[in-house]
Amino acid sequence: MTTIAISVVFFAIPVLYLALFFFRLKYILKNDRILIRRFFWTTEIAYSTIWSVEEVTDRTIFIVNVTPSVASSKQIWIWFTNASGNTDRENISPAKKQEFLSELRIRLPDPRIIKTEK
Repeated sequence: MTTIAISVVFFAIPVLYLALFFFRLKYILKNDRILIRRFFWTTEIAYSTIWSVEEVTDRTIFIVNVTPSVASSKQIWIWFTNASGNTDRENISPAKKQEFLSELRIRLPDPRIIKTEK
């Protein structure tokens, strides 16, 4: 009985983690910043601190790349300067990538910051 309970707990924790990961992601474009909500924390990136946005297509998907957060062909890397003055980056995978990039281009001080893949 104890073995079954332990097995259920060890199975339930990763499943719950993955469910939270995939269903709790949200990207919100505000007037002055992007909010990236993951699980229980939120990252805020002011548009004025963004210095590069790169559209990436992962060609190794499901072969080498096993991390759920980057296992997508719709990746966008956002490079910015954080509150400490250091370079930081966020990897996001919006469902409607082109729509997201169009809206982001409108809000960025310099739309040429966005580098699209060719």
